[in-house]
Amino acid sequence: MYIGQLATLTGCTPKAIRPYESLGLLAEPKRRGRYRVYDAHDADVVRLIRASLSVGFKLSELRGLIAEKHRLQRFPIERANEEIEAKRRQVRARLQELQALDASLDDRPHDVVSQVAVGPRDQAQSVHVVLSFPRRAAGSLPQWQRPVRPDVHGR
Repeated sequence: MYIGQLATLTGCTPKAIRPYESLGLLAEPKRRGRYRVYDAHDADVVRLIRASLSVGFKLSELRGLIAEKHRLQRFPIERANEEIEAKRRQVRARLQELQALDASLDDRPHDVVSQVAVGPRDQAQSVHVVLSFPRRAAGSLPQWQRPVRPDVHGR
């Protein structure tokens, strides 16, 4: 099958398949003239890559598993289970880091409103003071954080 057929069969694009070849995840395909020719084994590897990417694996993390699959000519289930457990440990560690970060944000909210007494004790007045961390210029903010400005033309 040609690259377009492989792409259709595996649910990706020819543009996505070419880097898999250049990274060594797919074996160099046979050629028929100028065209790459793939087989069922290549389709299995592309499906494996896509499924792995969808659950958080990086292409670089798949090299060993796919190399072993090519070497053994079968799917190395033991190795795959080891890789999944290693990824699970990474995810859990990252989750703990994010939970610690979330807890630290509770300690230092972005805008802190506090009551401050102003004037002599007998004439204490309550005033709201807003403390803010410095903000970046609007042009350097991601699009979703930029302030919304009304259109001058009323659109």
